[in-house]
Amino acid sequence: MLSACFGLHLTTKGETMSKPSVLITNYLPSRNFISARVCETRKGLEQTTWRTTGFTLVELMIVLAVIAILLSLAIPTYQNYSIRAKIGEGLSVANGAKTSVSTACQENPLIDPLNNEAAGYITAPDFSTIYIEDIVISGTCENPQIEIQSRNTGTIGFDPNIVLLGNFSIGSGRTTWDCASGNTPNHLLPKTCRS
Repeated sequence: MLSACFGLHLTTKGETMSKPSVLITNYLPSRNFISARVCETRKGLEQTTWRTTGFTLVELMIVLAVIAILLSLAIPTYQNYSIRAKIGEGLSVANGAKTSVSTACQENPLIDPLNNEAAGYITAPDFSTIYIEDIVISGTCENPQIEIQSRNTGTIGFDPNIVLLGNFSIGSGRTTWDCASGNTPNHLLPKTCRS
């Protein structure tokens, strides 16, 4: 039958104890240590095996160094991902503006100038969110533009503005859209807007 006993023991390195007990012997600070030990004994045997448990200071410092290195790589990547997601919200909200422009231009392809009111699109502050300042429709039905003005995206010194450039085909009644941005680095743009 296996039994275990727990305790704090001051012993010299490599010492094997014949019986489980709390013992202070041959303590020399330069070559000894204090550690929590677990002892196991088998019934009928005199020999006790001692195992040291716990971590050394060096092991803990190595773990902290590895965590610090991983965080230094992960935090900038996460920040870029977060900014792209916030800009992407503007693209999702702008889908309503795209639909309004397409519908208005199919009904009357000669609208000039094209704006939020002419397209029948709701204006700010009715649709603004934490990350979207305004969505502005401009241009003509042949070349409509939708500008998405963002805010609170986490970029330093500026808020990205995304411009959706449309190309309306009068024959098919369809509008195709391209995405562009003049003030945002390529790595911060959603995948559909990267050049």
